[in-house]
Amino acid sequence: MVMVSWIDHLIRPTVISVGTRIPFLGVFFGIIGGAMVFGLIGLFLGPITPFGSTHGMALMDGEGRLSPGKQRKGWLAVLVVLVLLLPAVAPASPEIQGVYSLRLGQSPEEARATLAENDRFQRIAGRYFQGFPLYHTSLGKREVRVRPSFQDDLLVEIELRFRREASTNEVSSIIRDQALFAVETLSRRFGEPDRTAVPLSEIVPKTFRDGEQVVTHEWQRGERLAEVALWRDGFEHGVAIALAEQHTREQGDGAVEAF
Repeated sequence: MVMVSWIDHLIRPTVISVGTRIPFLGVFFGIIGGAMVFGLIGLFLGPITPFGSTHGMALMDGEGRLSPGKQRKGWLAVLVVLVLLLPAVAPASPEIQGVYSLRLGQSPEEARATLAENDRFQRIAGRYFQGFPLYHTSLGKREVRVRPSFQDDLLVEIELRFRREASTNEVSSIIRDQALFAVETLSRRFGEPDRTAVPLSEIVPKTFRDGEQVVTHEWQRGERLAEVALWRDGFEHGVAIALAEQHTREQGDGAVEAF
């Protein structure tokens, strides 16, 4: 739609001016003037009606050149049109959907089939999370464990846990590196975080609460969230990326190309 609109604005002045003595710029500004006065229909009326031709050619001299004294008006008209058009061509913000082919909103059966059929996911023999078989996958060169959560038979959260670290007394360089990688990965995909609760430079041992997760960075797109979180489970702690439906957070429930 946008591409057609741009082509339309560029080609129409050339086509209309062919076979006439009106120069290209005259037709171009006639279209702009017609659009500004008549609205959408002015794109057609501008170059073919006396008013539209006069309005457009008012920016020209007798030989079809831009009059020096009126160039500013012409550029101002172009600027106005560009300001109105730029929001329409601005790229939409990426949605939070899932990781690879595993998508939020899938049923347990669909999620099982996706994980089993996609070679990016490898089954962890004998391991389960909330009765669902566990898989691991890779984000770039980093391996993460995939922990899906379901509510009302729908996939409402996908947690990707990095390698565990068996130390609770200090925050190792491995943990800081994992957190930095997670934040940079999601930032490249979704832009700057909407909320930064714990800057990476302020991650300290007490940040890790046993049995809980602490969200450090959060992105929100509509009714879905992407988070970087720190977790601790007994003597083990680490970093996780979580993709979730927002309502699960309100109720208190539990690499770029991947997302």
